[in-house]
Amino acid sequence: DFAIVVSSSKIGIVKVLEASMFMERGKRERNDENDNGLNESNVSLHTYDFDLKKIHPFFMSRARDIIKLYDVWDETDERRYQIDSFPTCDLGEAAWVGFNFILITWKSLNRVNEERTHLHENGSSLLTMEKNLGDDDDDNVGEKILVEGAFASSLALIQHFIRRFPASGTIYRDALGGYLLLSNTLLPICSNGNVQRHLILTSLCKQALPYTSKNRTSHSLQDHHIAALCVMFRVLHSNYNDILTDWYTILCTFEQLMKLKSSSFQLSEECINAATTVTSILPIIGTFTSCLSDESITLFVDSLLSLSKKTRRLSKFDNSPSHNTPRDEQEDDSLRRKIMNYAGQALMGSGEQESETNNIYGGSRISRSFSDVFRSHTVSKLTKVIGQVDVSSDIPFSLVLLADLITENSFRFRILSKKVLSYLGGLAGNSDKQAIRSFCFDLLSYLVTTGLGTSQASKSSPTIPAADVKSINDCLKVKIKVTANDDITDDGLSLHQMPQADLLSPLCHCIMTTSKRVAAELGLQKLKAILEQGLNVAGAWSKIIEALSALSGSANDSGI
Repeated sequence: DFAIVVSSSKIGIVKVLEASMFMERGKRERNDENDNGLNESNVSLHTYDFDLKKIHPFFMSRARDIIKLYDVWDETDERRYQIDSFPTCDLGEAAWVGFNFILITWKSLNRVNEERTHLHENGSSLLTMEKNLGDDDDDNVGEKILVEGAFASSLALIQHFIRRFPASGTIYRDALGGYLLLSNTLLPICSNGNVQRHLILTSLCKQALPYTSKNRTSHSLQDHHIAALCVMFRVLHSNYNDILTDWYTILCTFEQLMKLKSSSFQLSEECINAATTVTSILPIIGTFTSCLSDESITLFVDSLLSLSKKTRRLSKFDNSPSHNTPRDEQEDDSLRRKIMNYAGQALMGSGEQESETNNIYGGSRISRSFSDVFRSHTVSKLTKVIGQVDVSSDIPFSLVLLADLITENSFRFRILSKKVLSYLGGLAGNSDKQAIRSFCFDLLSYLVTTGLGTSQASKSSPTIPAADVKSINDCLKVKIKVTANDDITDDGLSLHQMPQADLLSPLCHCIMTTSKRVAAELGLQKLKAILEQGLNVAGAWSKIIEALSALSGSANDSGI
């Protein structure tokens, strides 16, 4: 509270800034001979270390002098109550010392938790910090009280210093480091829905975006935004299984980031390089999800689907079956004959699949934005797995990421299948955008053919995050998880082990219930292509026949 009050006035802000520059001046003097002085406005992206060395010795010596003088005076000594008896006290220095003391405290708490966790790593299972701090024994109860009691005021102090000193590289770097320490200490002990975790991540996400109002086009990234993004990725890498329901906040931040350019004339050289690194990290988010636990990946997909449903381009479609408006009978009959022709060719295994459009995802990339790089890398990766695919700006970030996530988590797709297949089927049948509709049908077709196929080439594998993250360049990188048994489908969660009816039901249901003739025709084309591949669909013939019967006009439909 004292540090916040002192740094709330113009004079106090100047004093705190001067105090923070004591250590930087020493660094400048050491670098003068190389003519490479430090720029106070630059934010370091690599180190967030806090200890007493951060506080200038002159500050500490004056504090010790005050304590010594006070201790040697008797209670009756009048000098105790005379301000002139004490050495001069600079409020800016005192606020700076208090700020660093808070950071050092959280660093110590974080170190205690890391050491405690390390002691349990040799056991049969890794005990979480939640269990450690949750134990009401003499060793932990005091620490738990301190963590919970200090959180609100510490976060308020960090937020205040970030708002007051955005142009100070030293203070902004230290404040962002405070986010890192708070996150690494608190996230592992926060239960699902905990408000503390939500507050930390929401506050950090706000620092990573250059706008807080509806007028978003007139803002560009600055150094402190890139620094906040770097800290965010470090938090995600270290606490990947502790984000839980707050993945929604993170994904919303990524979606907004996609609207921005990755370069800006306001960025320093160091942050330009960091922004380039960030653009290379975003395309591997899908790969990174393969290291999440089953609970975490489920919550991640829930958040991703929620974000997708709220996206303007996807929010208008109704996932429930809708009734057609009356149409001209000749038009209906013509469409029925066309669909029956496709159905006959599919069942007889003859004929060539027609293609009405080519390059349906076509679009030009005019400027280099985060979205451009993300889509380019993701399309390249999806093409190797799914086949020829392109992603235009009509397809939102959330849907592109979902496609990447599906391919990277095929080894446990069964736990995600119900939600994902239902959503893709509803979107394919009801979207007004041709690119989105075709993209969803492509995903459904990929899931069916991969699940029914026998090829092992498309199987993904569980991973673990890379250790020893020292900079932004190491974040979200994973390596294959080494297991005693190389067969990753023994648990029955693989896409290849899903029942045939479960794989084909969403596609057939979409064909039956869609109110859009073009969607029904495209869905039937995909079904025809699947049948022509000679895949085993014995367990799904009832679903296929039901869909074809509905379209042929024999069912009691009022639409197609």
